[in-house]
Amino acid sequence: MNEFNQKKPLILIVDDEVVNIEILREIVENSCEVIATKSPLKAIELAEKFQPDLILLDIMMPEMDGWEVCRKLKSNPKTAKIGIFFVTAKTDPADRIKSFQAGAQDYITKPLLALEVQARVRGYLARKQEENCLRQQLEQARKMEAIGTLAGGILHDINNILTPIFGYLQILMNNIDGKDNAMLGKIYLCAQRLAELSRQILNFSRQNEHKKEVLRLKIQIKEIVKLLKIAFPKSIIFSLSIADKPLKIKADLTAIHQVVINLCVNAVHAMNGKGILKIVLDEVNLPSDMKVSTPPDPDNGSADNLTIQPADKQESNELAVKDQDELIEQTYVKLTVEDNGCGMDSQMLSKIFEPFYTTKKSGEGTGLGLTTVKSIMEEHQGKIVVESEKGKGSAFHLFFPSTDHGQKKSEYPQIKMERGTESVLIVDDEKDIVESISTALSEAGYQTIATTRSDDVIDLFSSNKVDIVVMDIEMPGLNGIEVAQKLRKITPCIPVVFCPGYQLQEHDELTKGLYNYLLYKPFNPQDLCRLIRKALA
Repeated sequence: MNEFNQKKPLILIVDDEVVNIEILREIVENSCEVIATKSPLKAIELAEKFQPDLILLDIMMPEMDGWEVCRKLKSNPKTAKIGIFFVTAKTDPADRIKSFQAGAQDYITKPLLALEVQARVRGYLARKQEENCLRQQLEQARKMEAIGTLAGGILHDINNILTPIFGYLQILMNNIDGKDNAMLGKIYLCAQRLAELSRQILNFSRQNEHKKEVLRLKIQIKEIVKLLKIAFPKSIIFSLSIADKPLKIKADLTAIHQVVINLCVNAVHAMNGKGILKIVLDEVNLPSDMKVSTPPDPDNGSADNLTIQPADKQESNELAVKDQDELIEQTYVKLTVEDNGCGMDSQMLSKIFEPFYTTKKSGEGTGLGLTTVKSIMEEHQGKIVVESEKGKGSAFHLFFPSTDHGQKKSEYPQIKMERGTESVLIVDDEKDIVESISTALSEAGYQTIATTRSDDVIDLFSSNKVDIVVMDIEMPGLNGIEVAQKLRKITPCIPVVFCPGYQLQEHDELTKGLYNYLLYKPFNPQDLCRLIRKALA
């Protein structure tokens, strides 16, 4: 993007006749910033310095013709992506062909029609903005993919450390009573929080994964706010209010992060980096607490799950109802992100969910944030209500269908393990993991054979009675999948519990295999014993 003026696109006009420069300036200056020169050599210098969004270039000029200027600009990596329109009196088709061969994006002939020039310029600039937005998205996706790869390696190691911690803790909790057991329970819960944080980081960095799971939204919101407090300036004051309720939803964790961060970033922009950012999380029952508006789509008259309404037109806390007799019997988790910034008028409100529409300065936003929010909410069968008034701030209310059915869990994990007497072959390149799993399964009555070398598995399997294999996937030498393939040449029906330390890309494909089972690290012995019983049933 150019450095001349961030509010409007920048156009460079190059023509050896001052009168032609002034004509073009008058045509485009209402929507663009303009710089101009009569010199082709100066034009090359200005293009490199100011990086205009578009150059309107004459052909016949002293010093150097426009074709040569175009070729020089296109051969320079710093100016190669700048759009060039030839504006000339030359009408010969051969000249048009020569212009496009030189690298031009368009060819306009004199005498000029103002409306035609404006339409072509605006069309090109709109396409360029869209391409830039898509390019930014692609770059972001590549960055997130790289982060995901890095995070996967780090979190694999963290999960390998957590797995024996869970194992030994559960063994101790089975053998210690009273006050010491309660303290061990607290340690266990802290380890669970670390394991959950590990999963959150990995899921957030891998935006290509869209798997829904039951989330306690209050935990996710607290973690996101912690991150935002670090990222946002100290002039932003957070006001966080969370109801003492389960607040569970079925959602994609990455998508939830994306929605909340997009809304919070927009709020900070609206407050110009200074103000109060309120985040409220509660549970509401429809229609007893409120009614849902589904206004018709202005383009096709169909109903949408989106409500846009200025605050001054709301009637108390109730929203307009499309059909007063249509009552939605459902519990929703309501998330509100509210700011005391500049607010929006009704015209802005009508456009905020349109792709590439933005109220931010050029270069500060893609205009895709709220479009993404709307898309995610639709995917989650959620609803959006927007309240805003010019000069008084905005509030975005998001409604997610609740998945809580009043079930309560005990404060500490159940420590009873399902017992068995079968023989289990344990394979992992981490000695601590092998020892902790072996100890835990022995406590539950199983016979265990263990190794840290995948190359030894075939010999151990052939020389011992093995009923089931518990095995890591990423190991030096043969990986877990390759080992399983060799084992099934010996015993086709041998069940294998794969225990990777990170989310597998081939998760679905692996679990489709007969006698394949999957248990991600970190896990506790109780979960492993339960899965072993299922596999051997």
